[in-house]
Amino acid sequence: MRRTCTEEELLEKWTLVPEERLLIASKSGAHSLGFSLLLKFVQAEGRFPRDPYEIPAAVIAYVARQLQVPTDNWLAYDWKGRTIKYHRAAIRGALGFRESTVADAEMIMQWAGEHVFPHERDVDRITAAALPLVTQ
Repeated sequence: MRRTCTEEELLEKWTLVPEERLLIASKSGAHSLGFSLLLKFVQAEGRFPRDPYEIPAAVIAYVARQLQVPTDNWLAYDWKGRTIKYHRAAIRGALGFRESTVADAEMIMQWAGEHVFPHERDVDRITAAALPLVTQ
């Protein structure tokens, strides 16, 4: 993710819409900000952030203003506990996704064997293309 965002990008990618606010309504403080940032990040990037520093400060401030919570709440969000696991599951459910399985990885490998490997021989490029499909 880029470290800087224009005002237009903030409005387009990081504005909470009414349906999203319903998902956040039962959460407060660090949980509301954490959930909101995870949700919008997944929508923007197609995956969850790997660590809290992956989200630019301008984005954190923009979402915090919408929720009327302090930006510091992001630092209080627990990245290792049950809450983030619950939040990720709720976000996947709301967006119609699920966690990857071994069977998913096998299907990806079969597809790659048929469609990618015959055309691409560079192992580093294959790895770079496949890695996002099997992480998270």
